[in-house]
Amino acid sequence: MYVFHNELSGEISSDIGKFSSLRFLNMSKNSLIGEISKAVGKLTALDILDLSVNKLNGSIPVEIRGATSLKDLVLSQNSLSGNIPSSIATCSSLISLILSRNSLSGQLPDAMAKLDLFSKH
Repeated sequence: MYVFHNELSGEISSDIGKFSSLRFLNMSKNSLIGEISKAVGKLTALDILDLSVNKLNGSIPVEIRGATSLKDLVLSQNSLSGNIPSSIATCSSLISLILSRNSLSGQLPDAMAKLDLFSKH
């Protein structure tokens, strides 16, 4: 589902989790607010999640671990805060993680070292 660069506003509904066969979700460059729905963890077939350039806040939900097919996770240019959850490391297919221009804090979880993000290609 590609709905990027529109004028969408409001929160991401927990109903998003009902689309368990969804492979691509790009809602970037909108005016989405609130926290990232924990229901994204139910998107087990999701390859790409791009929620960049919105007004999302709160932390990255630990439930993201359920999106086990995730290859690209782009959450840049929001107002996300807190630590990067170690549960991201359970997304073993992840090859691209872009979290820039947020207010994240702490250290990178040790568990992330097992991801291909840090290997030379």
